[in-house]
Amino acid sequence: MIVLKSKVELEKFLRNHVHDYGFVPTMGNLHSGHLSLIQTAKKYSQYIIVSIFVNPTQFGINEDFSTYPRTLEQDIAMLESQEVDAVYVPTIECMYPVESKLWLDIPSLTKVLCGKSRPHFFNGVLTVLLKFCLQISPQFIILGEKDYQQFLVVKEMVNSIGFNTEVIPSPIIRNQNGLALSSRNSYLTETHKAEKINKILFKAAKNIIDTQNASFFLEEAKKELLSFIDDIDYLELRSNFNLEEYSIDKSLKDFRLFFAGKLEKVRLIDNFYLGEIRV
Repeated sequence: MIVLKSKVELEKFLRNHVHDYGFVPTMGNLHSGHLSLIQTAKKYSQYIIVSIFVNPTQFGINEDFSTYPRTLEQDIAMLESQEVDAVYVPTIECMYPVESKLWLDIPSLTKVLCGKSRPHFFNGVLTVLLKFCLQISPQFIILGEKDYQQFLVVKEMVNSIGFNTEVIPSPIIRNQNGLALSSRNSYLTETHKAEKINKILFKAAKNIIDTQNASFFLEEAKKELLSFIDDIDYLELRSNFNLEEYSIDKSLKDFRLFFAGKLEKVRLIDNFYLGEIRV
């Protein structure tokens, strides 16, 4: 595995290793969820590049950019064990040689859910992924379904610009008690409370599919969640395909239950695709 620390090193590597690459973008502090993205990538491409870059443009004021967990040596060792071809670890100066004044937006996808409370977030994600696409020209980009809105947004950006790149979703990886894996989970001191979120969401999704009564079970879930978490950012049913809001004339099996909220001031997100829940 080769560690690439600059755009010049990346360009030299790509010139000397002309392949179609699967690309897995990360912000480091790698865990089993990230490794599952690499395994998904290997199903589509023999050659894999992973990036580790804590992207400043997707963090807002008073968010955790400065304290975001950084474990580069551990991450590189983990990637070595996965036999990826290269890890790209650019500096901020490499990715943003001048202050970015670009604003990228896909209003139909970015004004709801995470985009409503974090209006800066998707511009930052799209900006950095655009840069990575231009620098690497990957055949595939692998993104986790835990950030399902992000997957849809990046997929639309790639398709709209016309990159010869396919954006592939990879299933959510959970711990043995159902908590969706996230680098921010390391901030938690009461993990058992976070694990209750998954159970409440799954129960709500199952009840909604069983009874076709969305509004009642969404309210019940909100009451349960607010009995032990700090705040709910959103708990909504949105289309699996375009994030359209649910209405009773639509098939529930085409929708996802999306959640974001804070526990111990840690922002947690999760989602369940109702089409995969058995009645």
